Formats: sequence, C-alpha cells, structure tokens
Amino acid sequence: MLNYRNVHAGSCVNVERAMKVSDRLGGHIVTGHVDEVGKIIDIKKTGNDFDIEILISKSISQYIVPKGSITVNGVSLTVSKRNSSSFFVTVIPHTYKNTNLETGKTGDPVNLEVDILARYIIDSKKYNQGGSYE
Repeated sequence: MLNYRNVHAGSCVNVERAMKVSDRLGGHIVTGHVDEVGKIIDIKKTGNDFDIEILISKSISQYIVPKGSITVNGVSLTVSKRNSSSFFVTVIPHTYKNTNLETGKTGDPVNLEVDILARYIIDSKKYNQGGSYE
C-alpha cells in the first residue's frame, strides 16, 4: 500500500472530488490532512471482508472510537475496534478492490486522518478545562 511519499507514475492513489456545500452528506467529512502515518499490523480475510489492524500513536488514539470514522490513505472507513495502540477497520470487498487498500501489506505505512468532528469535540473540551492549543 502506498504512503503518498512513495507515489510514482502509475501508482494507484485514492482521489475523490470535493463535495459542494449544497450536496448531500453521505459519509464523514474528510479534509485531506494527514494527522499521522500509521502502520499496517495485520490484514485478515474474514468471510468476504478484510479486517485491517493499524498501529497508531497515543497522540491520535483519543480521536478514534469504535463505529466512528477514520480516513486511511484517503478512504473513509468505519472503525470496528480500537486498542490502546491500534485500531481495526473492516473493509467490504467492493471498497477493498476499488482502492489502494488492496495492495496493502503488513508493515506498510498508511496516511491517517481522524474524524474532524471528534477532534473539535475533544480539543474544545480540553481547552475549556484550562488546556491550551499548544
């Protein structure tokens, strides 16, 4: 799986058109920022689906919750499970085969973007309790 630092001519990348303000929102809001580069720990085929476990740092783990949203290499996914240092996504066959998730292997780096709404809620709560944005 490609981390965008390794992109070259002919690489498979995940790109979607930006949503217009007047469009219907059918998923979660993705800004295109990379919050962290995670690492694939494991990929298991479970029935027709694929369970992918991704290693994360403590700094973003607070923003990742089961049934919440996460973006992995530009693909909007739902978190199926989270541990203290990793999370899992269950990917349906269509998404797996039509994104660069299909090329992923154990140890590969992946770009992660946490759900912006979770970030706003958690960061504003910390700030309102006397924290700072630094």
